[in-house]
Amino acid sequence: MSNLYLITGNDLAQIRSEAGKLFRNFAGDNPDPFCCDTITEGEGGATPELIFNLIQVLQEPSMLGGRKVVWLKHFSAFDAEGEKSKDGVGAALRNLADFLKPGLPEDMLLIMDGPGIDKRRGLYKNCNAKGQVIVLDKPDMSKSGWQQQMQACLQKALQDKGLRLQMPAQQYLLDVLGADTGRIDAELEKIICYRGTTEGEATLDEVRQVCTGKGEEMSWALSDMLGKRNIREAIRVIDTLITQNKEDDNCARGMLLSCAGFFRQVIRLKVFMGERKLRNPVALKQYVSTMSSDEKDKALDEGFDFVSFHPFRVQKMAESAERYQPAEAIDAIRTFRDALRQITSSSTSPRVALEAALFKVIGV
Repeated sequence: MSNLYLITGNDLAQIRSEAGKLFRNFAGDNPDPFCCDTITEGEGGATPELIFNLIQVLQEPSMLGGRKVVWLKHFSAFDAEGEKSKDGVGAALRNLADFLKPGLPEDMLLIMDGPGIDKRRGLYKNCNAKGQVIVLDKPDMSKSGWQQQMQACLQKALQDKGLRLQMPAQQYLLDVLGADTGRIDAELEKIICYRGTTEGEATLDEVRQVCTGKGEEMSWALSDMLGKRNIREAIRVIDTLITQNKEDDNCARGMLLSCAGFFRQVIRLKVFMGERKLRNPVALKQYVSTMSSDEKDKALDEGFDFVSFHPFRVQKMAESAERYQPAEAIDAIRTFRDALRQITSSSTSPRVALEAALFKVIGV
């Protein structure tokens, strides 16, 4: 087991959460002040004196013997290591890197957390050589695979809290969260409080009662009602979402774009299944779940972004896609495109245009 931990990256919420868990794991919920030291920045922020104090603390054994746990908590200036100043924070960090190069004594344990460390510099390299570096970056929605990163974060949080969600509930929550890892802990706590227990599996209905999103929730609700081809449910969803939104026109316009996106995904699913001779949604789920990383990367490059989703979610998407013929999906995209043009070239309200488009696409 390591006695040197560096937690860094660009996901501040995850970094702080992971560092706190590590500290509690080694020091307990009620740390003994004679065996633990927590070093934090003051009002002036990061200073060279703070780092020099850390080095001094690391040279002092525990007052009661045994292992001493030291935490450089939420440090904000790891990126200063490359500064050329001879007496600033950068110089102090370089001294710390040199101090850690041979490693720490067995009776000393150091945890450091904070964003922005440079992997090319000595501090990162020495911590990686003599300890464990944990890099936590925010899922980047502009890059393929971000959904898998978000799902991994959610799974870890569920395990930490001893909570289980039914698969539809998990997928809904992931859609609500988007790439906001900072919301995971709070949303899971809301679910636990609402249910009053961590026993059993939280259902989709329970999660939807307490976890309300914005664009991601709207995307879920719209996809759900389009997949059902239920015009009454579609109008109900529109009314609910617009009522909750302060900007009616922008909300309706966003729903038009989301509806067009749903049918573009329908076409991509049908093309993917046709090229691979997959006869039904279950076959698609099994295929996606067994794809290699290289196969997924190739599919992502071709525009089939759904291969990075959970296989269960892909199956449900395909079940919705089955309710539309390819020609219907193409016509639907044209219908929503025309509706968008209508609201920009006339006085027709976005909501009226949206509802008219849905009646045309879904039917009565």
